[in-house]
Order: sequence, then structure tokens, then C-alpha cells
Amino acid sequence: MALVELERLVTRFELSHRAFNVVDGVSLTVGAGETVGLVGESGSGKSLTLRSIVHALPPKAVIAGGRISYDGRDFTRPSRRLLRSLRGHEIAMIFQDPTSALNPVLTVGDQLMETLRQTAGVRRTRDRERRAVELLRLVGVPEPDRRLQSYPHELSGGMAQRVVIALALVGEPRLLLADEPTSALDVTVQAQILQLLVDLQQRFEMSVLLVSHDLGVVAQTCRRVYVMYAGEVVEEANVSELFESPRHPYTVGLLASIPSIAEARRSERLPAIPGAPPDLAAVPSGCRFHPRCPLAIDECRVGAVPLQELGKHRAAACLRHELVTRERVVFAAAADTVGAAQ
Repeated sequence: MALVELERLVTRFELSHRAFNVVDGVSLTVGAGETVGLVGESGSGKSLTLRSIVHALPPKAVIAGGRISYDGRDFTRPSRRLLRSLRGHEIAMIFQDPTSALNPVLTVGDQLMETLRQTAGVRRTRDRERRAVELLRLVGVPEPDRRLQSYPHELSGGMAQRVVIALALVGEPRLLLADEPTSALDVTVQAQILQLLVDLQQRFEMSVLLVSHDLGVVAQTCRRVYVMYAGEVVEEANVSELFESPRHPYTVGLLASIPSIAEARRSERLPAIPGAPPDLAAVPSGCRFHPRCPLAIDECRVGAVPLQELGKHRAAACLRHELVTRERVVFAAAADTVGAAQ
């Protein structure tokens, strides 16, 4: 059974002058002990999907439709009591910018020990301090006793992210929501944080839903992946299948933009998907990707294109999915025009 399941989730911004969906009919599942990726360009609705699960939405955003279930229970509109009993305990979240997730006027120790008091119910100061040191050591913070006295501005980006992960682990959660946990880090530190997440997931047998715009990150950590575009899921697959045989042109474009050593040696420009994602308040008719798609035909511009089941954990929202291959869907280099082999 899935630990968390979204069924046609709709999250909407309701502003005074207009309303529009930022998450539009998203369905996904995360099994117990499974790591699942959610990828797409900035603005595709990935982070809002995570925030919807934990009900940490920004002002003016509301869950307007669909269903969220957690461990078999309806979690779409939880009571305040249920929300407090699960959030921070069974469900934890790592935010994108570690420095903004930490209080700048409190030490690392103050923040960890207060979280231990409120979330884990550790009452004695001595016990909280001992547990805080254990958590920092667990996530690879050197000299954890000394780091308890540090303020967030005294930490490097990688060290701050480790502290944020330690805070998320206080309640020993069953589900960890990771919102681009490595995007602000350099490549070396990114690799260390990813390996840390993999090790912690195995140690605590957590389920992880990982948001990223980097398919390389997903390849290193995830078993399955959902691809989002303009608020919708456009493809679902096992990671190996996605890399070997993508079935949506948008996914092909994302894969083509991954740099390789061979291309760098040949001084080739990376292919780029032309244009930009649509304004979610004025999405195009039909398939939302059709203005940027080299395989688009008239039918793609008319009616909505739902996800089509292509097998177990395999689906794509493309009328021409059987034609989609890396050879057939061609995106030109950034400064050139778009071509397609049809």
C-alpha cells in the first residue's frame, strides 16, 4: 500500500483579480521505504505539490480539489490536531534554501533542542543536548559539540543543509519531503548531501519524495520519477526506463540538456527547449507543451491530453508517445532554430 497518495490534486492561487491552478490534477504515489523523484523546470508546480502534502501553503493558495491520503487516511483537509500530530513527527520537510529555514538569531543548539522538546517530547535539558549532538554527528557535522554554539551565518551552505536535515530527523519521520535540497550547493557538497540522504533513507527506512530540476540528481537517488510541466504530470516511469526510453517530448528535452564530457570535448552547445513555460494563469489550449514541441500536430492544440497508461508505473501525456525517441525529437542548440526529424 502507498504511504502517501495524491489523486487529481488541485492547488490554486486565489488572488483578488484572478485565480489559477498551480497544481492541476496531479496524481502520484510514494510507497513505504521508496524514494520517488519529482522533476521539471522552475515554476512547474513541484514545490507547491510538496507543500500541499504537508499543508504548508503560502498565503492565497488553497487546495481546491482532489484528494491526499497518508497511510490510508484522508489527509486532504486534516484537523489541526491531526496536522500537529503528523507534521514534524511522521512527515518532515527539507526546504530549498537551508539558510532561510534556520532562525538567524538562534544558535544551532537552541533550534535543535527546542525542536526536540516540542516534537520529540524530550524534557530534560541534558538529554536534549545529548540528542542534539547525536543528530549532528549522524548527519556528518564535524565537532558537533562546538557547532551547537554556532549561528546559521557561521555555517557553510553544506553545513547549514546538514543542520536542516538533522532538524527534519528529530521525529524520526516515515515520510521525508525534500525540496531541491542540493540546488544551492557546489557539486562536491551536493554529492555528499545526496549520499547522506541515501544513507539516512536506508537507515531509517523512510519514504522520500525528492523535488529537483536536475535529472542527474534523480538518477543517483530515486527508483521512480514523475515529470511535471505547467502544473501537470506529463510522464511517470522507473528511472532506468525514463533514461532509456522517454515517452514525452518534454522529458527528451530535459535529458538532452544534461551536459556530458564528450560534448564538452567537442565544444558542442547543449540542446535547449525553445521558449519558456507558460503563464499558469493563461495556459495554452490542448497539450500545454505544444508551443515548444517539435512533434506537435493540430490534435495536440485542441483538447486536453490526459496521462495514458503504458504499463506498470509507466504513463505519458502525449498523443504521439509511440513516436517519441531521442533521435526523432530533436531540440537545437540554444542559439539555433528548432528542428525535428519526423
